[in-house]
Amino acid sequence: MFAYRPRVRFLLLLFTACCLEGAILSHGRETDLPYGRVAGPIMASALLLLSVLGGTIFFRYRNLWRTLTGAEQLVIPVEKVPMKEGHTFVARGFEWKGEHVERLQALPLAGVSVPTEKKDKLAGNAMLQGVGGGKVTDLYIPDSLLNQHLFVLGAPGSGKTRFLELLIEQAIARGEAVVVIDPKGDERLLDRTFDSANRHGRASAFRTLALPYPYQSVRYNPLLHYSRPSEIADRIALVLPREGKSEAFRDFAWDIANVIASAVHLAGEEMTLAKLNLYCFHDTWELVRKLVHRFCPSAPDTTDPIILQDSYQTYCLRNQTTLPELDALIGIATLKPDHFAKISSALRPILGKLTTRGIGYLLCPGDIEAPEGTTRPGGVEELSWEQVDSNRLIVYFFLGSLIGEDTASGVARMALADLQSLLGRKYAYQDPSRFSRMTVVVDEVADALAAESVNILNKARGAGLSMILAGQSIADLEVALRSHSDARRALANVGSFVSLRAANPEDAKYFSDKCGSRPLRFVSDGESYEPALFSSGRSNIDDFAYRSSRQTGVRNEHLVPPWALDELGRFHFFGTWAGQIYKGVLPLLSDPAPTMSTRLKEGPSQEMEEAIPPPAPPKTVETKAA
Repeated sequence: MFAYRPRVRFLLLLFTACCLEGAILSHGRETDLPYGRVAGPIMASALLLLSVLGGTIFFRYRNLWRTLTGAEQLVIPVEKVPMKEGHTFVARGFEWKGEHVERLQALPLAGVSVPTEKKDKLAGNAMLQGVGGGKVTDLYIPDSLLNQHLFVLGAPGSGKTRFLELLIEQAIARGEAVVVIDPKGDERLLDRTFDSANRHGRASAFRTLALPYPYQSVRYNPLLHYSRPSEIADRIALVLPREGKSEAFRDFAWDIANVIASAVHLAGEEMTLAKLNLYCFHDTWELVRKLVHRFCPSAPDTTDPIILQDSYQTYCLRNQTTLPELDALIGIATLKPDHFAKISSALRPILGKLTTRGIGYLLCPGDIEAPEGTTRPGGVEELSWEQVDSNRLIVYFFLGSLIGEDTASGVARMALADLQSLLGRKYAYQDPSRFSRMTVVVDEVADALAAESVNILNKARGAGLSMILAGQSIADLEVALRSHSDARRALANVGSFVSLRAANPEDAKYFSDKCGSRPLRFVSDGESYEPALFSSGRSNIDDFAYRSSRQTGVRNEHLVPPWALDELGRFHFFGTWAGQIYKGVLPLLSDPAPTMSTRLKEGPSQEMEEAIPPPAPPKTVETKAA
């Protein structure tokens, strides 16, 4: 503790200077000393040794002080990220123990504080990292633990995205399939992902699905692959409101979507959002006609609803051709328009948003085509999770939630549901020894995760999937999963946890409780002073009485205090993995070239052009002559 006091360092420097001056004088005036030829060199050597010792302690204390209060960030070129076989580099730091908490609590009591300008530079308390002293080293997470998933929690601007850059860089270097689901649409993270793919010779495997730039990216049908039609209804229900009175309308919407999806499947058509929207709200009888014509070829081919119902009764049911899907479809088609509009009020808006011209072009390949005259750099490749898995693709979902929050969230949730379906088919039909590794990074997890997607976390580890989730607050997770218990269930299925600066006291307390308590030493000092005018005796007269006491004990304290999480600086974090707790500083990678973001912006966004109306002509104001 003495190392951090300015007065101690000043006295050490003064002591070193005095000893050095004494050594010089002893050597120069040895003839004036008694027994100078013997005493002079001995005294000079002793003083010189003391000056060296004092100087060594001074410089050590000064380095400890600079380490304690330093505010320098760790910046490394992306090509020089430390590598270790079977591990992923995450930071520079040290293992956090009880001694660091004790030191951290004792420093303010000793009057040690960080200068204000350094606090402003770091935007936090540098002593949280400085108490590690000379024990700072490279921190790694074993790759085997990434299969148990990783959650990154932190307030806005604390460094989550820069951490994801580091993890994506190393996942691409390992040759894995990498998928980044970014609801917000961070251009730097997009450029980092492409830059890493390019530097590791995997640029040909890079794909981008960008909702703000529909004609500049690949196309993706989130309903293409499924095991049974009810999965389609489940995926549609993921993006519907669920709280309170909306629950009943959500159930109605699920039932309608299930009926239409089952009928489309029975008709042998490719499942798309555009077909669901068409057959739900615009031409249900056309789907009835296709089913009747397919299973009852002798029935007349017509679109008249009355004739279709008679044909079904005459040519299908009399021939013992019972079709429950067609019965349910006719039941929906014959509902009164007002009643159907009420029970489908939750389904119509989301299908409408997902099938507009630009978004529908991306999500409904084959049903919605690009406007005439639209140019597309690159091909019109269609994306699927099977391709991602088998070809080890690198895919970036650039969703632009600030432009359309519901649309971005809907695409992200359906993509995760599609991934869950793929993992289920892998478990059911593939040899587990042939599973390849896949890393899925989800930023702004509150906009992408649904309660049904939590099964990915607790059941997909054996399929070689590593999920890296990043969020601002546990409260956001509770809102996304719609319950406190579901949020805790999701977090319980995450093996590694990293917390940057906490967004609120509840998040700080959660991580502090997660790290647990340990028996820590505490020191209690006591002092008292009182006049002794009346307490002194006849033979022993005292002017005053002074008493001091010091007690040392042990009590259970949080190993990571909640207040420490509130004072973390930018890019500083506490993490727990492999049963240990670490304190580290994230490395800032060198800036990527803005290649992909520039490429997306080279062509105009057709969706944005359609959304922005032309400027209104200026109004003319008539004036009357006085």
